Amino acid sequence: MESEREEVKQNLGVLDILNEAVTFYVTNINFIIFTSLTSLPFFLLMVYFEISFQKIMVEAPQIISLLPFFEPNYAYVYLSESGYSYIDPPRKSFRNDYLPVLIQLGFIYLVPLHVLELCSAVITMDSASKLKSEESYITLKDMFKSSIDMSIMKGTLITSFDLLCSFYKGVDGVFGMEWYLEYEFCDIGCGGYIWLSCVSLECYKRGYGIFVQIGVLTVVNTLKWVINFFSSNNRAFSVSASASASSSSRSLQALIFDCDGVILESEHLHRQAYNDAFVHFNVRCPSSSSPGPLNWDVQFYDELQNLIGGGKPKMRWYFKEHGWPSSTLFETPPTSDEDRAKLIDTLQDWKTERYKEIIKSGTVKPRPGVLRLMDEAKDAGKKLAVCSAATKSSVILCLENLIGIERFQGLDCFLAGDDVKEKKPDPSIYLAASKKLGISDKDCLVVEDSVIGLQAATQAGMSCVVTYTPSTADQDFKEAIALYPDLSNVRLKDLELLLQNAVAAK
Repeated sequence: MESEREEVKQNLGVLDILNEAVTFYVTNINFIIFTSLTSLPFFLLMVYFEISFQKIMVEAPQIISLLPFFEPNYAYVYLSESGYSYIDPPRKSFRNDYLPVLIQLGFIYLVPLHVLELCSAVITMDSASKLKSEESYITLKDMFKSSIDMSIMKGTLITSFDLLCSFYKGVDGVFGMEWYLEYEFCDIGCGGYIWLSCVSLECYKRGYGIFVQIGVLTVVNTLKWVINFFSSNNRAFSVSASASASSSSRSLQALIFDCDGVILESEHLHRQAYNDAFVHFNVRCPSSSSPGPLNWDVQFYDELQNLIGGGKPKMRWYFKEHGWPSSTLFETPPTSDEDRAKLIDTLQDWKTERYKEIIKSGTVKPRPGVLRLMDEAKDAGKKLAVCSAATKSSVILCLENLIGIERFQGLDCFLAGDDVKEKKPDPSIYLAASKKLGISDKDCLVVEDSVIGLQAATQAGMSCVVTYTPSTADQDFKEAIALYPDLSNVRLKDLELLLQNAVAAK
């Protein structure tokens, strides 16, 4: 990342570009010959244009004097034997002698000259590109073959046209005011000095002078496009490097784990704890056909836990659907919101304590690869967090017993269902984690096991990988950037690459 920043800083300045372009031009004899030959149409039209234009410029005072509002009110007088005689001076007509020439010059300047300059730009930049990119020597024959292969030059034509237009946008061009002044010095400063010298010496009357002038201007025009080729290359490099640096800066900075199903395969433990609570309080639903207490079997619990996140919401949803139960707490089903809340709170508290006993038994182990991945993230300086919809006391017990007290205390963020108002799939818990960590959601990667957790992560704007369990394997995880049966073969570098690709694809 640091080297990419350095590359962006080292993009060439204006003087460096001028130096590189001029050096490239003068050291490639074949390129000079090729561009000189391909510029001949431009050269010949410019000769004709300049002869006519310079002549018009020299005669400008006379042209102005012939305009209708500058008509002179005088006549020539001469003395003869018969006395004084008045005659009109022999004068040219503006309409007949100058107006057609001005229209013709305007048309030549606006159409043929610009078309030929565009062709010159296309050929020059295409050849410069090949010379700069090819390691082998390129002959004149190869240059001419390339110049007539329009299928190759389509891209160059479009780019050159765009750049040609950009030169007529003034200071809003490629490099701002500094580059604009350098360009004007090359194209107008040097060329303008030569042009004014030729006009003052009336080169248009002497033949050779005008050819020297246009020859120099043609070389300057070619050199201008070589300079522009190097400047556009430099600009493209700078933008590309900046984009690359920006993309790479979107790296994995925080790794966020769910607890149940990710750190440990716990759903069967939770189901066992719920059923023990139902037996302990003799919970019986009116719709149940079973004579004994409520019992959630494996198939039903898999469906339930994939539908509703959190223990209390699970029971509340079930009792609404199947009728509120009787129990040792309430001989008849509770009808008030207060009594219903008391029933659910009591069942959840007892279930949590029972779950803790199971965890403390020492028979539960973390899922494969979890501890190694946590250590890799910490060693690499990444933020580490755990976000679970379960109760805080239950999650703390799991983490202390499964990942160890040292790893638990080293977490940069720990949030449980008690810390947010809404449970997963609501994104609240992940949004809170992003804020607490001080890390952008796009730089966080979540590890989940269920579609509910996946939805919570993606709605928070975070990328998510899924390490599924037997009870969640058939769920639709199309929003996940990767699926794993477990984390045993997953390394931190794999997750970093996944996140970079995911952010770049958005």
